Amino acid sequence: METKNDGARYSDVFLRLDALKEPGEGRELTKSRERAAIAAQSDDPVYLGAGYYDHLIPTQAERLVAEIEFHRQSSRLSALIGRDFEDALNGCNAAVRRLTGASHAEISVYCGGSALCRGATLASRATGRRLILASESLGAPRLAELRAAASAASLEVRAVESRNGLVDINALRKTLYTEGDRVAATIVGYPNFYGLLERLGQISESVKAIGALLMLTVDPVALAALRSPADWGADITVCDAHTAPIHSSEGDARLGFIACSDYFFKATSSVDVFRTLRDDEMKGARMRGALRTLAHLAYTEPQELRRVSERSRRAAQYARQSLLKAGFRFQHEAPFWREFAVKTRDPKGMLAYLDKWGIVGGYELPDGILLAFTEKRSVDEIDELVYFMKRFEFEEGRESS
Repeated sequence: METKNDGARYSDVFLRLDALKEPGEGRELTKSRERAAIAAQSDDPVYLGAGYYDHLIPTQAERLVAEIEFHRQSSRLSALIGRDFEDALNGCNAAVRRLTGASHAEISVYCGGSALCRGATLASRATGRRLILASESLGAPRLAELRAAASAASLEVRAVESRNGLVDINALRKTLYTEGDRVAATIVGYPNFYGLLERLGQISESVKAIGALLMLTVDPVALAALRSPADWGADITVCDAHTAPIHSSEGDARLGFIACSDYFFKATSSVDVFRTLRDDEMKGARMRGALRTLAHLAYTEPQELRRVSERSRRAAQYARQSLLKAGFRFQHEAPFWREFAVKTRDPKGMLAYLDKWGIVGGYELPDGILLAFTEKRSVDEIDELVYFMKRFEFEEGRESS
């Protein structure tokens, strides 16, 4: 198997060879998403990431969304589009099972919740345990959302510290050793919030040793070219997917999925745990983003999805090398996929400066910005990004301060 390690040796990071801050600060991310949505429509380059990626959407996906929206205005979802919707749903379900290596999958819409939160609840139900371990590298927004949902479900969430952007394996093992019989599941991002690839072989071995479940939260596009969660021994795989930035008028409804093994499915033994998305759940303008994601996964061929994933990675590698030559440094040196964090002395000022030039620069971190790259980003656009970042960081920004 081919190993991609970017200078670091991780025996458990392989390519598959087959075919926000705190909750009170959410307004800034909402503004970034709105700006990214406008930029996506005008073909301005978008590097936002953090769960929202600017991908090319197949024409079949846009057609399905347009048809459903048109017929919704006059009546409930009718038989005219019922077959197309069912085909898209079945195609998406098959794609999820193929990408995750799981035998069962649930596709649903989440408003004010997430597949991540629901997966944690299911893990507790299956094991009879109440403690959920979550890596700090999931990111502050996901951890805050998870804690809120866990509190409502009388679960305890404990963050496992990270080191250099990855789960601290020693800290995880220590917690598993001391709290073993209370741990329902350990949750890890694949890739994580910072776009890094965790050492899943070691994590899986440690978690399974105390009888807990391994839950991975994934991005379906990145997953198309990575080893499947099932290969790592994941019991549950969850995703809250967005294939494009979302307009504010579409709300924050998310298409999510939960996939699992036969063992976990039988352990839950409840017909209401894994249900299929119904067409009446797709009513309303808030659902357009979720519909677009559903159709995107359903209508993109496996080979093309993998090509998209690999092109995104190559774009990120090119950008990182260019930023390094320009004098920038990075927050982490671990293997990454299509997203990485670059250090900057004034993140807010940098993003504002890029926005002035028609570039949605990324996700703001306390001491840097998180940049994401997709197949839509060209070499010329990346060169332009690096040029303006360098200009602000080492010339104009320094003078203004």
